[in-house]
Amino acid sequence: MALFGVETEYGLAAPGPEADRRRNAAVAGELVEEIRRWLPSLPAEGKAGAFVASEGFAGVVYLDRDHLEVATNEADDPLDVVRFTLAGHCMVEQAIARRYPDPARRPTVFVSSVCLTNRVSFGCHENYLYRADASVSDPRDLLIPHLSTRTVFSGSGGLDPSPGVSFVISPRALFLVVPRSTSSMKGRGIADDVEEPLRATQYRRFHVLAGDPVLAEIPGYLKVGSTALVLELTQAGVCPRESVALADPVAAMHAIARDPSCRLEVALANGGSASAVTIQRRFLEAAQAHLDAPWMPTFAAAVCREWRRVLDMLDRDPAAACTVLDWAIKREIFGRVLARHQMDWTAMAAWTDALRALWARLRPGDSPEALPPPEVLLEPRARRRARAAGAVAVFKARGLAWTDLPRFLECRRALFESDIRFGELSDKSLFRQLDRAGVLNHHVVGIDGLDIDRANAPPPATGRARVRGEAIQRLAGGRPFICDWDRICDPSSGAWFDLTDPLDPAAQWRSANGKPIPGNAPDPLPTPPPAEPAFMRRGRESGSGALWAYLEDGPSAEGG
Repeated sequence: MALFGVETEYGLAAPGPEADRRRNAAVAGELVEEIRRWLPSLPAEGKAGAFVASEGFAGVVYLDRDHLEVATNEADDPLDVVRFTLAGHCMVEQAIARRYPDPARRPTVFVSSVCLTNRVSFGCHENYLYRADASVSDPRDLLIPHLSTRTVFSGSGGLDPSPGVSFVISPRALFLVVPRSTSSMKGRGIADDVEEPLRATQYRRFHVLAGDPVLAEIPGYLKVGSTALVLELTQAGVCPRESVALADPVAAMHAIARDPSCRLEVALANGGSASAVTIQRRFLEAAQAHLDAPWMPTFAAAVCREWRRVLDMLDRDPAAACTVLDWAIKREIFGRVLARHQMDWTAMAAWTDALRALWARLRPGDSPEALPPPEVLLEPRARRRARAAGAVAVFKARGLAWTDLPRFLECRRALFESDIRFGELSDKSLFRQLDRAGVLNHHVVGIDGLDIDRANAPPPATGRARVRGEAIQRLAGGRPFICDWDRICDPSSGAWFDLTDPLDPAAQWRSANGKPIPGNAPDPLPTPPPAEPAFMRRGRESGSGALWAYLEDGPSAEGG
């Protein structure tokens, strides 16, 4: 039996004339404070945030450095992971409306893999429970080929933040530089090597950094469901190896991310080559061959059916996924934006190549990450330097005119705006408008539609998540208990609620020396709520036809 969950980092832009990380961090802190005041919660140990246990959400919300992050509770079914991820989005959106009743003062909070203007990546990490005893295989290396190739259905889609305009299936993939790392910030890996043993158990956490945040249900369901099944295959010793092992997992992931045709073949370690869809089929076939095994989870057959259906769709025509998968929906939206600006992807490729060639003359040796945005080329001094460096000839060699640069940059800005509006947590969200119009086909049977006014996902039913949620609801508002994933502590007495076994649906209070305490729990005396944390105080002070017809006739994809 496996448990898993998702951590979503949100992009945020506070109202103001220009981007300001300190102001954004202050607003994120205010949203954490609002959720903490509004919903049953306990302060999170070691985090600037709180564990929340409402009817609709069970997890933790906190300020991670300078951005807002929400982590779902542990679940044993990918359907529940999708439910609680969507409920987390609803919770954040409701907090925005509560904290900022004036719509003009509301920050823009969005679900995305990357901030295109600042060229920073937002993580959507996944956590999987696995057995760590010596009798089973270490899953970490065996899962890398799956994580490198699943982007064909799990990618969020978007734009390469480098100077030009290039579409990518997975923006997150471009920020990953090694197969496995010890940090989620520098030298990021496809997966994290920090195992984090779970106390007093034989389980460990497998931490995945290669996830894109997605809004459609099918890619969210398959992202977690397929990975959980591959993890089970590795633990049982039946995971495919030679037929899926990649010669260079990072290079393969980057190449796959840039190939919306899903036809590109990447090099295998055995000297052969295969497409991402083919590699995914090999994992799928291994899972299907063991559906009757006693160690397979109950959701395996349902995940395999959806997995095969999506791979068949991508094999026939990836454009057919334009109402199903986030990246394909986005690509078609972007195509409409390009058409309105009398552009297409071929023209974008020419402009991207021209800008890279020009920057190579102006800033030789600089990496794309170090280059300024191409808008600076419109400034008088930069324009003079560019023309002196031969910009006119560089553009002419690619069939472009230097004088058309402003038109290209206007189109680029419209694409950037569409990317943010796609995942915005508001009624202006392009994804939500298309979904409510009934022109998308992304729902999974078993995931009830969530009312945006009430995050109505059911509470967790299994493992320690349920008892943690029940304890938080009972203790919230009393004396200042502190909560973590594996315990709830009473600092005044040293007593703690033992949640160290992630699969145990029961838990017990223990004294400071670890001995069981008879009865339920320390009495949550009706004392005043905990003092406002310093970070919060500082924050306060300082089927494509219908789809495209809707885009033509409905709200503008450019935000105008």
